[in-house]
Amino acid sequence: MLNFTGINTDLKQQDLQTTIKKGTHLVIHSYDLRMDRPFFNYCHKLHKEHNLDGIVAISSKPDNTFHPGINTYWPDMVTLGDTKQEWAGKLKQLWKLERTPEELIKLLRYQMLFKDGELIYSKHQPVKDHYQELLQNKDAMRRMINDDLEGSQWGDNGKGSARGKHHAKIFKNLRQQDEGSLWELPIWFGEQSKGPEGHGPGNGFVNFLFYYHLWPNKELEEHLIKLSHTA
Repeated sequence: MLNFTGINTDLKQQDLQTTIKKGTHLVIHSYDLRMDRPFFNYCHKLHKEHNLDGIVAISSKPDNTFHPGINTYWPDMVTLGDTKQEWAGKLKQLWKLERTPEELIKLLRYQMLFKDGELIYSKHQPVKDHYQELLQNKDAMRRMINDDLEGSQWGDNGKGSARGKHHAKIFKNLRQQDEGSLWELPIWFGEQSKGPEGHGPGNGFVNFLFYYHLWPNKELEEHLIKLSHTA
């Protein structure tokens, strides 16, 4: 069984398996709530719609300041700090990721579905070759060009296709090497793009770049539907 000993919201040690050993739980990664929040809202919506027993948010940053931020918005989530990067190291081995645990703290975004402590489904964003990985994802590229983005706030008044072309143009001009690319910046301080005339991608589009593989995740939703039918 996958497990690690983390620090809970009371700053006490707690094993992951203590939380997920009974029932159905979704485990997700936290890095920066300013970018994580829309994705967390989506996962929390799945939690409610499919009657999951809980969600566990794990942060592998070297501090535990993320607990109060998550508990403010989603008080029913369990939060575990992986300050020793034990969990990040295990996921590196599980998925054979060619990045260091220190790099994965920021880059790794995932959804892991557990049933009675056993991992039954998982999916994660690419952690390298970001530009090419998105370029080869036909569904994500279609959504970007058509402005068909989950939770998008910059498609309105019939201007979605124009906005999609605007962001497709920005994507085309993104740095194709990992180092120094938008995906690997230390943190994102951009503002919401207001339309095709905007000069930058804006937070809405950056959210898409960071989570296109996971939000929405039809595979995960299908797993949850099957579990609800067998409950």
